[in-house]
Amino acid sequence: MTKISRGSIILLCAIFGVAMLIAAVCSFAYSPYSTDPVEAAQTYASASYTYDPINPNYRNVYFYVYVYYDNTYISSCQISGLSQGSGSGDRHYYNWTGYFSLTPSSGYVWATSSITGQVGVSTDQTSQNSARTNAYNAASSGSTYTFTRSGNNFSRSGGLNNLVRCNTSTSTSYYCALVLKLSMSSSQLSRVGWNISASVSNGGVDKATVDKTSDIYTIAQNTQHTFIFTSLNSNYISSISINNANVTISASSTAPGSFTQTTGAQYKAYRNARNQITVIVTNLTQNTAIVATNRNIAVSLASGSGDKATLENTLAAGGPNFTYTFTANAGNYISTISINGVSII
Repeated sequence: MTKISRGSIILLCAIFGVAMLIAAVCSFAYSPYSTDPVEAAQTYASASYTYDPINPNYRNVYFYVYVYYDNTYISSCQISGLSQGSGSGDRHYYNWTGYFSLTPSSGYVWATSSITGQVGVSTDQTSQNSARTNAYNAASSGSTYTFTRSGNNFSRSGGLNNLVRCNTSTSTSYYCALVLKLSMSSSQLSRVGWNISASVSNGGVDKATVDKTSDIYTIAQNTQHTFIFTSLNSNYISSISINNANVTISASSTAPGSFTQTTGAQYKAYRNARNQITVIVTNLTQNTAIVATNRNIAVSLASGSGDKATLENTLAAGGPNFTYTFTANAGNYISTISINGVSII
C-alpha cells in the first residue's frame, strides 16, 4: 500500500467492472482535508469485458469508486448499489443508487442524522491514477450532496445517476473513477468514554426495578447520567455499589450538593422517595457497573385477627429504617416477636 505525505492513507472503496453489480469493502484510509496531490494506491483492480456491437472488439473498461474521509473517526467502509446504466452510442453510463456503510472507530458513535460530501467523476483516462486524480479534482470543486443515515448506512434519495461515461469505441483500455469526499468532523460524531450498566441484585418486576439498564458516558461533554431504582411491594433497596464499592446513600429527598469520588466514577446517591433511590454518575474513567441490592421483609401476625391484634404497616418499600407496630386488643397480648427466626422479645 503506497502512503501519501502527512502519513495519510488513501481509501479505495471499490472497483466496478462494466455490466457487474457488486458490493466492495473499503480498504484504505485518507484525510479529506489534505491538500497533497492524490497518488496511486494499491488496488484490487480486475478487468471486465464489454462487447461493442458497432465495432465487435473486446476491450477493457475499469470503473473505480473512492471514498475519502478522516480515518480518526471511521474504521471501515463498504459501498453497494453500483450499476451500469443505459448506454448512448459507444459510451457507457454508471449509476449509484445504493448506500455506503461507515463503521465508526472504537470509542465513537454516530450523533448525526446525515453527512455531506462532494462528488466528482473523471473523464476517460488512460491510467487508474489519472482517473482518480481527475475525479478527485472534480470533487474538490464539485456539487455537495447530503446523505441520510440509517444505522451505519448513508444514502441519497434517488441515488446518483449517469455519473461516469466511459468510452468503449476502441480497443484501448479506459479508466474512469468516482470520488466522494465526505465532510467528516468530530462534531458529527459523539466521543464515547465508557459504558454504564445498571442492574438490581435479586430484582424483578414485582420486587425492584431500574429505569434503564445501560447508558454511554461521553468524555468530551463530561455527561451526567441518572438511574432510578424503585423497590416494589414488600421490598426495599438496601445498598448501592459502583464498580463493586458500596456507596453512601443520602436520606435526603434531593440530590447532595457535590459529587463523591468512588472507584472509576463520581456519584450522588439519595432516596428521592420512600421506595426510590436515584444515582447520578459522572467523571467516569472506566466502564462502570451500578448494582442495587434488593431485600424483602415479610411482616405478619402468627395468630392474629382484627379482634385479637393488629399490625400497622406491612410494606417495607423504602428504607433504610422501618417501623412496624403490633397492637394487641383487649384481653390479648403479643407474646413474642422474632426476626429471621430469632426471638427479640
